[in-house]
Amino acid sequence: MKHLMIFSFVTALVAGASGCNHSAVEIRESYIPMEDGRPHKMSYRRTGEACTYRLFGFIPMGGSTRVDAAVSKMTRNSEKIDNILALHVENKWSFWVLGTTNCTVVSGYPVIYVDDKPKRGVFSRRMVYGPAGGGVAAPSTPMRETPPVVAPAPRPAPTPTPAIAPTPRPTPRAATPTKAECEKKCARFASIWKGSDAIQGTIRRNCIKKCVKPERKAYRNCIDAASSIEDIGKCNNL
Repeated sequence: MKHLMIFSFVTALVAGASGCNHSAVEIRESYIPMEDGRPHKMSYRRTGEACTYRLFGFIPMGGSTRVDAAVSKMTRNSEKIDNILALHVENKWSFWVLGTTNCTVVSGYPVIYVDDKPKRGVFSRRMVYGPAGGGVAAPSTPMRETPPVVAPAPRPAPTPTPAIAPTPRPTPRAATPTKAECEKKCARFASIWKGSDAIQGTIRRNCIKKCVKPERKAYRNCIDAASSIEDIGKCNNL
């Protein structure tokens, strides 16, 4: 009977000296910043908790109160989860006769990106916590899927029409004058000489010999333009 009274007294002491305190810390829009424009699926809200214990209030007994430790327990370290939306972070303290318990409780909506871009993975390395944000309303439908953002297919560039180079027209070759035409040209050219008929005849005969040759175009142009005795010497030198 005496031992029963002592046990009842200790039990009452522990119950009377223990207690707990809840304190909401923050509500974040996401665990890490979301990547804008990426289609994703969102799951139902999940909860995780990580605690640390101290004997007599100052001797640590293991555990962790980090937010990432609580999130890891909430998602079981799944590498498939890319982020947590509407993350609620809450600290909870419990006091008992021989020490204290400090817990971090988190809850949120896991999301998975559903496109072909590289996966970052929330738990592949220690992540940087996103900024605290305002409250985020809980989704009414679990596992709803955001439709993929599909960029319009680019229009194919018009095939340039190859430029068709105009067919060069052959330069018409100046027709070689006939002998009769050359005789007429050379008669006028020889008449520029006002001296003896013999010299004039020699000029005309030499002129005809050159005039009928196709390659002597420059000569023919010269005798057509000649008008003085100086022109006779110039043309004969061609």
